Amino acid sequence: MNAFDLKIFKGDRVIWVVLLLLSLISLLIVYSSTGALAYRQASGNTMYFLVRQLFFIGLGLAIMLAMVNFFSVRIFAIMANFLVYLSIGVLIFSAVLQFSGKSSGSGRTLDIGLLSFQPAELAKISLIMFTAKVLGKTQNSKDELKRAFYIIAGHTAVVCGLIFISNFSTAALLFATIFLMMYVGRIPFRYLFLVVVAGAGIFVSIYFLADSVPSS
Repeated sequence: MNAFDLKIFKGDRVIWVVLLLLSLISLLIVYSSTGALAYRQASGNTMYFLVRQLFFIGLGLAIMLAMVNFFSVRIFAIMANFLVYLSIGVLIFSAVLQFSGKSSGSGRTLDIGLLSFQPAELAKISLIMFTAKVLGKTQNSKDELKRAFYIIAGHTAVVCGLIFISNFSTAALLFATIFLMMYVGRIPFRYLFLVVVAGAGIFVSIYFLADSVPSS
């Protein structure tokens, strides 16, 4: 009898298998690429970062198992609104720190005491949850789908715009993910076409603006 027979890993087995394989691959990558870092930050203990990665993987897996076994999907729908606005607030705070010169590094990481995290990661999860919630509740008519498009597009523009300040690749990937979700969620093609045109226009504008700024 395996874990799937015990119904510990609820949901799609393929997703769980892929998740576990990626976790194992991450352990190999961390162990093989942190040798020099271990000598600089861990007194030469090459197992330090491997053990830390293993701890985070175990903690994440435990949280996921708890969520799929003991929490209803409705809870995620309730949390979606709160999390997306929380992430917007955190992104604004991070952007203010970056422009004021008080942030560390490239501005992608926010340090709060002993806690260090990337606001963009919270924003990605929050926006995807929010988009799924909106699409799930607006499938009954064309008017609902139209309203869903404007709601999702507005929130996506704000979140991706704030992420773009410090991380273009993350903003682009998140934008593409939301676009694909809207396509699967039956948003009319004419609205999706407007998104493509607007996105292309913004990209071209940024390209020429960046090219016109003289280098120091």
